[in-house]
Amino acid sequence: MQNFDVVVVGAGPAGGQCARILAKAGWKVLLVEQHETFLANNFSSAASPIEILSDYDIPSQCVGSYWKNLEILSTNVSRRWESSQSLGAVFNFAKLREYLALQVKDNGSEVWMGCRYLKHYQQGTRTTVFLQRRKPNETIPVSTKILVDATGFARAVMYPSKKDRPSFLKGTGIEYLIQVDEETYQKYSQTLVFFLGYYWSPQGYSWIFPMDDRQLKVGSAIYNETHKIIKKTSPLKDYIKQIIDTCIQPKNYEIIDIHGSIIEYSKSLTIATIKTMLLPSEIQFLPLIFWEEKALGMGLKEPKLLVSILRLI
Repeated sequence: MQNFDVVVVGAGPAGGQCARILAKAGWKVLLVEQHETFLANNFSSAASPIEILSDYDIPSQCVGSYWKNLEILSTNVSRRWESSQSLGAVFNFAKLREYLALQVKDNGSEVWMGCRYLKHYQQGTRTTVFLQRRKPNETIPVSTKILVDATGFARAVMYPSKKDRPSFLKGTGIEYLIQVDEETYQKYSQTLVFFLGYYWSPQGYSWIFPMDDRQLKVGSAIYNETHKIIKKTSPLKDYIKQIIDTCIQPKNYEIIDIHGSIIEYSKSLTIATIKTMLLPSEIQFLPLIFWEEKALGMGLKEPKLLVSILRLI
């Protein structure tokens, strides 16, 4: 059985950055990703301030586009802010996740692709984690000091049974990746657009994010609650079509991809929860940490806390 200091389940931005920081600090880390490639789950969008690139040492190869303008449209009011220089970046999540995983490898740790978490149990100060490889189909046990749940809203490690899960805020999101004509693309190539209000997206918001190669991400997300004004909302795809037809108004466009899912968020902004047990002569940390997937920039430096913890184990 292979032994690790930390096993991180989920190689999204939070899991990848967590593993990257720990690997750089000299700890033996295993980063586990259920998909065979990062292109297989390239669905997320993230627009961040330009400082994120230098603060977290992220290269330009991970950027889908740079933005310098911001536009917000509500039901009755619209505002636009413009800058002469780039203010931020829209990430290509496949390239970002791949880069973080390569950094883990370059710092002497391991990344297992196409590997699914099954279960874990604790033995003394260590935890045995069971993982299932898809090719070849086999179950592999590994031993670790700390197990990190970076599976996002799935919380597959923390709450393997749905009945044990606490109450979460729930929403639904859908996003279209479209390729438009060059003239239309230039109108949005450096601009973030957000839509608020019941006309554009009741009980939520919608967006347009520019990507490269004349592509735009057009999405909409809503809370699964009853709206105070609109008694019957339309399907999310109708609001996206409304944005494309009445706002973007491309001469022609092609739908490259459509993706979406149910989204669940904690009602607290707690990034990591560490369960501790005080013993007479030492502090032992129960080797299970819940690392909740958040937007890039909301806690990606928090794994440094784990570095301090590992020194005590």
